[in-house]
Amino acid sequence: MSPQESLIAKTTVKFLWKVGKNGTWLTPGNWKEGIINLTSERIIIAEGHIWHEIFHNQILNLGSYGKFTPMEGDLADPIVFAEGMDYYLTLIKLPDAIRERFLALSALAIIRGSKKLKVSERGKRFPAYLELNGGGIRLYARKEKGLSHLGIIDSLRPLRSIPEKRVVKTRDERGERYFLLVGPTPHLDLLLYAMEWARVNPLRRLSELHWRILKELDRSSLTTEKLSQNIGENSLQISKALYDLLFLGLIEMSSTRSHYRLSRRGRLALELT
Repeated sequence: MSPQESLIAKTTVKFLWKVGKNGTWLTPGNWKEGIINLTSERIIIAEGHIWHEIFHNQILNLGSYGKFTPMEGDLADPIVFAEGMDYYLTLIKLPDAIRERFLALSALAIIRGSKKLKVSERGKRFPAYLELNGGGIRLYARKEKGLSHLGIIDSLRPLRSIPEKRVVKTRDERGERYFLLVGPTPHLDLLLYAMEWARVNPLRRLSELHWRILKELDRSSLTTEKLSQNIGENSLQISKALYDLLFLGLIEMSSTRSHYRLSRRGRLALELT
């Protein structure tokens, strides 16, 4: 994960919570601040001086696997719902890029947490390990000497209608290779979801505001406030768009974290459009 992705992964979000299945939701006026940390693939919730660490495979195996669930009334925005040990957690108003990565990481965490996914190489089965990064989903075999990289997953298809077995094609510097992936069907379906997310062209998700920010940063490095003045948009909307661009690696933050500048990837994106 790049420094930009690590930075955006620690963006502060708001959440609601309640104790017990029969508890009542705290009102919007009692929203607490939380931090979603995708670098270490866990959610860290700060409530006063008390910190709760809730791991993806712990809460999502008990909840709704990170699906979006609509709520009525004032909380009609899409939300991520997860059921914990003694309380329910709801993350709301996540920037698009973080929300999508949260779901993809959650899918992978569920697969990894089960320890039931295996990869067959030369007739031998090894525990499979999956890693999501900007280049796609990397497949590893966990062997006696550690992780052996098998390449980036390119495709996944059933093997002769046997649901618990799939043929996976990977690619790396050695070219295309084929392996047999064995595991529970729901986990393989989640892997398909994460794969779909990983190969979506990120430029398709950019709005007009995103492009305007990129064009402004193509001229010079700017602060959030200066971008807000130049574009004529409020700072909150500018910040949300900057989060997305940081995550996608299209912009970079200065060493002092006060200015934003266009990255090589962002400059290329402008040249291609």
